[in-house]
Amino acid sequence: MFLSSSAPQLNKRYFYLLPFAAYLTCLPTLAMAVDASEQSSSQILPVVDTSFNRFVKSKLAVYVDTAHYSWQGNDGTEGQQTVMPLTLTYRMGVVEAGLRTGFISSKNTTLGREGEVSTLGDTNLSAAYSQKFKKGWSVRYNLDWNLPTGKESLGGTQKFAVMDGNLVQQTRFGEGTNITPSISVAKALNANSLVAIGLSHTWRGAYDPNSDVSNDEIDPGDESALSLQGQYGVQKWLVIGGLTYTKASDTDFGGSPYYRKGNRSDANITGMLALPKAQQVILMMRYSQQSPDTYTDSKTGNYQKESSNINGHSSYVFSEYSKGIGRHTLRANAAFVKIDANSYDQLSDLYNAGRQKWELGAGYNFAIAQQRGVRVDVKRMSLDDKATPATLVDTQYKGWTVSAGVNWAF
Repeated sequence: MFLSSSAPQLNKRYFYLLPFAAYLTCLPTLAMAVDASEQSSSQILPVVDTSFNRFVKSKLAVYVDTAHYSWQGNDGTEGQQTVMPLTLTYRMGVVEAGLRTGFISSKNTTLGREGEVSTLGDTNLSAAYSQKFKKGWSVRYNLDWNLPTGKESLGGTQKFAVMDGNLVQQTRFGEGTNITPSISVAKALNANSLVAIGLSHTWRGAYDPNSDVSNDEIDPGDESALSLQGQYGVQKWLVIGGLTYTKASDTDFGGSPYYRKGNRSDANITGMLALPKAQQVILMMRYSQQSPDTYTDSKTGNYQKESSNINGHSSYVFSEYSKGIGRHTLRANAAFVKIDANSYDQLSDLYNAGRQKWELGAGYNFAIAQQRGVRVDVKRMSLDDKATPATLVDTQYKGWTVSAGVNWAF
């Protein structure tokens, strides 16, 4: 898979761009004509067709990004990761299609735990179709498909290249084939507000996480999600908020139930305010909580729900101020993450007993033309982890993130 952000992460997969691209390459770009009054019968002149305007202009967009993460812990741990995603989107009327893939280079340079992986990530494809009805009703159908083009199986020291999702972006370099159909229904209440409800289900395919271990295939549990969102905006401000409920099925390991993630509830709200002189303020807040997991007890062999909840409730706050000066936009932002209780990833064996993370950043955007531009961002991170049975003491991490991107709509 190929994620677009660190914690909290939101997955986005894209489907069906390749058939469109193949179709576009077959379109005629030149029409041949003969003007008998001015040319000899053997002379042929090319005449440019309007295929580009009809099938590409204002429909195709390309996004190229790169981000480099570097971090160090006061316990001697350190690592780096570079992620370079490529996203293509195509829209023709009520039909949308997209593709997202990219390159990942992850390196743990901690003494005694050195490990490195450089690989293409999974390829995510998507297709969507929208319908509008009378009285403000609309429906959107979406189909996402994750293709396993990344590196799902790791062996030896490569496993050390898997690092925490609050230190770097990618905690997986690949997994199995995932298919997610979804539908959302929206109702415009008036000119300023609307509500929407969405339903999705993800079928997650099996894959082998360890190349040096036999009979350890992981079949991740499928996931279903139900969401309710609302939006209200007048003049210079806009508020968007909603709730999401996610339920997972059993994850099988070696053909037997291994664990089942607890049901998760997420609440989010975002506010945007336009100020005089091309200024803008954004504030986003998110809160998540998760029920106890079900797992196979290593001592008794019983498949049971955990007695205490290892899934920490988490809070996330993000704010940004921006100032436009002609084609230039200057940005300053801050983010805060807090996990109150324990958190454990069964696949990567990463564990924390509660944490707080601060991130301060600055960014710059330059608009080349309408829907074409470049951006640069620099962020400084500080992460405090509570002591675990393995560390026995609190741990502090510091790090930098430098990223840049180009968006180009044709």
